[in-house]
Amino acid sequence: MSPERPVRSRVRGGLAARPGGRVHPGFVAAVVVLLVGLAGLTYGASGRAGQAAPAGGVAAAPATSAADAEAGSASFGDITVRAAYIRQPASPDVAVAYMTITNQGTQPDTLVSVYSGAARLTGLYNVPAPGATSTAPPAGHQPSGPYQLAGGATLRLSEGGGHILLSELTGPLKAGDQVSMALTFQRAGQVLVEVPVIGLTAPSPDGGR
Repeated sequence: MSPERPVRSRVRGGLAARPGGRVHPGFVAAVVVLLVGLAGLTYGASGRAGQAAPAGGVAAAPATSAADAEAGSASFGDITVRAAYIRQPASPDVAVAYMTITNQGTQPDTLVSVYSGAARLTGLYNVPAPGATSTAPPAGHQPSGPYQLAGGATLRLSEGGGHILLSELTGPLKAGDQVSMALTFQRAGQVLVEVPVIGLTAPSPDGGR
């Protein structure tokens, strides 16, 4: 079996679904990049003893995204991502990513899909709809996409609130690892960010803990 087949089989769930069963072209572009080895799960500098690296190895900076030097930050077009992180999961199957996403443009843009090779299912959850009067996040895990981000607006995904859920992890995540994540926007296109995994008691990059 070719190395691309397992990756292709994981591209589903989360925000990827479109009405009528059609897939957004931006998401298809994200898949193409991922299949040539520019995203997925990347391990620490020394790798994991006794574990094979995923197809494509360590992720490289793609032509479609201008990533900042600092892990957890990236930008492309009008979209900027900062303070991204995953707290080391207590469960071997589920992890949660947090970050701050800002639309620096004047036009609204829609987060169409979220993808990571570190999990078989990835999606945006528990984010109140734009303009909602209640600040309390929905109970349980409620899908929140596609999500429209107004021009000049910021979406803060933080512990206890909205988040990106990675379920059915393809391997264990430990503090010091980095997870490549692709966020595809309707206008800006694809933003790839290297998301660091931090310890259970480590302070969060966004200053929330």
